Amino acid sequence: MTDHRSPPPQAAACLQARYPSSQKGGTLIDERVVTLEMHERMLASGGYRPDGCPRCGGYLHIHDYRIRTLLADPACSVQVVRFLCAECGATWQVLPAFVARCLWRSWWVVEAAIEQPDAEPEAAVAEPVVPPRTRRRWLDRLRSSAALLVVTLATAEQPALTELVGAVGLEGTRAELVREYTTHRHPPHGQRLAQVAALAHRLAPGVRLM
Repeated sequence: MTDHRSPPPQAAACLQARYPSSQKGGTLIDERVVTLEMHERMLASGGYRPDGCPRCGGYLHIHDYRIRTLLADPACSVQVVRFLCAECGATWQVLPAFVARCLWRSWWVVEAAIEQPDAEPEAAVAEPVVPPRTRRRWLDRLRSSAALLVVTLATAEQPALTELVGAVGLEGTRAELVREYTTHRHPPHGQRLAQVAALAHRLAPGVRLM
């Protein structure tokens, strides 16, 4: 079947930049941690420590803790742990899956904002508050090309993902990718963007959904 859609605009460069092979350290996303309560239990138990350095396999010890601000979120902020590799010196921060990397918000805040009706974005949802300009930027990013994400997910060579990316195609948008992922994987409300974003980052570290 021929796809007659007009190609979507290219995604912004900041969304497509992978970590360079020479980079020592970066961000890891713990896909198990989807609530603030789970995050606090993981911090208290030391459960965030990876089995080894993703770069060299060396032992990781706790380097420090950082406060990550969450705008328009009841939690206001979360504590994020960073690990230092004893072998290569790489520093890795581990984010819980509900924190949107680079957006300074939780994914449920982002998801709630983009689901507001276009006709009345400010009145539709009283909380959380997201500036209209920020919401428009997020929507523009979701309307951009998903080609890199489609190729990235295809490299996983998982039948479910192969079917998903086949439905989206190289001419699809990031919003269409999220919709197809939701249809195929049925993530809970509030975790739809988070799961796609975490999956993309795991397969191609540095690549962002939005």
